[in-house]
Amino acid sequence: MLTEINLIKNKFCTSTRKINLLIIWLSPLLLSVLPLRFILYGKSICIWKNLLGIDCIGCGITKSILLVFHLEFSKAYEYNKLVFIVLPILLIIWTKFIINFKNKNYVNE
Repeated sequence: MLTEINLIKNKFCTSTRKINLLIIWLSPLLLSVLPLRFILYGKSICIWKNLLGIDCIGCGITKSILLVFHLEFSKAYEYNKLVFIVLPILLIIWTKFIINFKNKNYVNE
């Protein structure tokens, strides 16, 4: 009985892990095909910008990253100059997360 439960648990966790891994892999691809008007022409959600009227160090980083995925490097640099430092760090973290996610065993045997 216990081994049957473990087998069902393993099958469920394996399929869930595959779906989660697929979502994680596809997220940068989805960012690259997302229309720019969804992000570029909206109101800022930055507390500093809305309350004080000044840009913080992170203002525009999301727009910059999206522009890099669309290969518009000069516009990305205009929105936030730190994008070329932050994006490689995020890609390293994302890659490490995927490697750890693929190697991790979620089922206690």
